[in-house]
Amino acid sequence: LDLDAPLGTYLPELHPSVHEATVRQLVGHVGGLPDYESRELNAVLRDATGNPFEFGDEDHLTTAEFFEVTRAVELLHPPGSRFLYSNIGYFWLGQIVERVTGESLRAYAARRIFGPAGMTASLFNDDANRVIPRRASGYRPTEDGWRVFETNLDWVGEGGVYTSVRDFARWNAQYRNPTIGADPVALRALLETPVSELRDEDGDGSTRSTYAFGIGVGTDAAGRPWLAHGGAWVAFRSYFKRFPEEDFAYWILCNRPDLEPGAFGPELERILRDEAP
Repeated sequence: LDLDAPLGTYLPELHPSVHEATVRQLVGHVGGLPDYESRELNAVLRDATGNPFEFGDEDHLTTAEFFEVTRAVELLHPPGSRFLYSNIGYFWLGQIVERVTGESLRAYAARRIFGPAGMTASLFNDDANRVIPRRASGYRPTEDGWRVFETNLDWVGEGGVYTSVRDFARWNAQYRNPTIGADPVALRALLETPVSELRDEDGDGSTRSTYAFGIGVGTDAAGRPWLAHGGAWVAFRSYFKRFPEEDFAYWILCNRPDLEPGAFGPELERILRDEAP
């Protein structure tokens, strides 16, 4: 896999306008692509009755059907010109992995990532009907109580990772003492290297150089470096943050959408540093 190869090398079926965006640019969300629920995707994404597609737990497309739809997606901006978070790009990255390896992303990650890391409860779930032992259900509040709120989508790459609190500890251990890959230390360094300095998605003139290979990189008000990322889909919310110089980290997993796990971070950091309120 060549990180600087254009997408057309691996996914020639995509719209010609996206062919020159590179794998590395998609990883850093600077490929110029729209995100889910954007008007550009909604213009071509429909359910079986022709109505706008509802993401989450309502409408359904197979992975092949969704890829066929995204083939029509065009660039919003020239590749490398600005940061714009795009789950479509990460879905395509998953498709590239499958074509290069000849394996499903679930099988490849089990063999090369989760297995070597000892993460026995983690997987890319490419079958929404798969029975997963000890799985937590997702819920959302309603006017008269609660209802189950879980995805019915099978495609992975931009999401679909199932894990546990203990497995997250093993993931964090890879930042402390990496063991994955032919050169684990070099791989960790790559993951933590920002892709480039770019304008932020709000276009307010500030610069952003904090997105690396699937994780945010920055410093807090005291100048302490951190690595962090959050996640949100249907009822589930997650947040991970690590301070490498202090060698501590925390991760928060929620199964209801009305909580923002990152909001608990400042208090957790104060407790972990044994600082006064």
